Amino acid sequence: MRFKITKKATFTLILVVFFVFLDKLFKTLSIKGYLDEPEYILGDVFSLHFTKNPNIAFSLPVSGPFLTIFISIVIFFLIWWWSKLFVKNSKLQTSDPTIYPLTILLFGAILNFTDRLKFGYVIDYLDLKYFTVFNVADIMITGSVFYLILITINKK
Repeated sequence: MRFKITKKATFTLILVVFFVFLDKLFKTLSIKGYLDEPEYILGDVFSLHFTKNPNIAFSLPVSGPFLTIFISIVIFFLIWWWSKLFVKNSKLQTSDPTIYPLTILLFGAILNFTDRLKFGYVIDYLDLKYFTVFNVADIMITGSVFYLILITINKK
């Protein structure tokens, strides 16, 4: 089987590696106590501040073993879907644009899921005062979902 590496695939891979590195860096700084006190970036509106998030996205009050099982199923489905698209693309039958945001989404989900398995919560550190506390993995997930929605809308 021969793989053709496109510029878009290379860019996506570089983006994923960069985001994974950035997320792991800030999560390590959080765990080691460097972000226990807020580090203000834009006045008091945006700061770096370690927060334990036992809940689902945007701190919605869903947590516990049910959440871990649900997230496991979602990640399994994402891996299955990604694998299916990857095999289809590697056979050069098509160039499905959903594989790129799906790759970023998958890595974002895995980053947060490993936190949940290791610590029992997700490490959040980007504190947007009037919104929520989140992390780079959340940006990967949310951005990818929006992009997938745009792709779907444009197909119709």
